[in-house]
Amino acid sequence: KLEIIAAAGLGDNAGLTAEEVRCAAGTASRLIQEDGAIIIHLPTCVWELPGGLQAFVEGWEQGKYRFDRYRTEPEPVWTQSPLVIVPDFIFQQDADAALQKGLLVSEAVNLSRDLLNTPANDMTPVQFAAQAIECGKLAGMKTEVLDETAMGDLKMGALLGVAQGSSQESQ
Repeated sequence: KLEIIAAAGLGDNAGLTAEEVRCAAGTASRLIQEDGAIIIHLPTCVWELPGGLQAFVEGWEQGKYRFDRYRTEPEPVWTQSPLVIVPDFIFQQDADAALQKGLLVSEAVNLSRDLLNTPANDMTPVQFAAQAIECGKLAGMKTEVLDETAMGDLKMGALLGVAQGSSQESQ
């Protein structure tokens, strides 16, 4: 039994861009905030568009973003990911690669949104540096945090200026 059927128009296929696919997917994911099975059938023009599937995944995942860290009663978290039907003319490994890249990009974008939305009294230079170290570890990278002296030596005045409003040292 289907409870919701949604269709999104993408306009003229001849001029379709990845950004239009991303925007349509984001709108759809914001509108379909339901738990349960979600099956997506993407039109051929999306599959044929370079980066089309990745753009769809990015839009869908970024459309689900909510910053409710400070709400006493956060909105219910909607974690449902859709089942995307892959047509026969697409190699499954290509679809999987686009899916993984789209998820990775979306995770990074949503983390950036969290960092920007966090008030300065909570996202101090020390907290920001700790977040950068954690991200580096997750990515398998070595992360070096510079102190004010090293930042001054490297002429990183813009970063030093931003942290002047904090009681904590720039990092």
